[in-house]
Amino acid sequence: MKVEVKNIKHIASLSEETYCFTATLYVDGVKSGEVSNRGHGGCNEFSDFSAEQLINDFAKSLPSIETKWGKYNQSADTLITDIVHAEIVRRNNEKLRKKLEKTFTQKVMWVKNNKMFETNRKAPNKETLINWIAQISQDETKKVLNTMKINDAFDVYVKWSNGQPLEVAA
Repeated sequence: MKVEVKNIKHIASLSEETYCFTATLYVDGVKSGEVSNRGHGGCNEFSDFSAEQLINDFAKSLPSIETKWGKYNQSADTLITDIVHAEIVRRNNEKLRKKLEKTFTQKVMWVKNNKMFETNRKAPNKETLINWIAQISQDETKKVLNTMKINDAFDVYVKWSNGQPLEVAA
């Protein structure tokens, strides 16, 4: 069975304990109603009970999920929440990547002592930016993100934006 959620409208400002969203539900390529959550910690709401039941029956055939809070059986609610979560993370990462790429054209970013830094002003031109990168890179205690492969730099940037520890070797 193929379960899809399209047209996701996520309202981050109303998301308290769960994602606040509305979306269109598709089962095996056929539109099967709407699914939503008000973001207050409750289960997802399905406009078509038979679609929810069909997904619940399918979910019973799937393996249990192991989390740090224990093991749980999948359901229509967990499947939809996982799909919505993956899409929200994808969208957020897309925005973060664009922001990082734009910053790389204007500023130098580096990690020192597991803290993120960036130049406090924009480089007036590309030549100045290249000179700043070269100058900051001379300090062996600093790991300049601008000189890293973009995927590696992005991983560091995502950790920083999520408040995770930055363990980058200089």
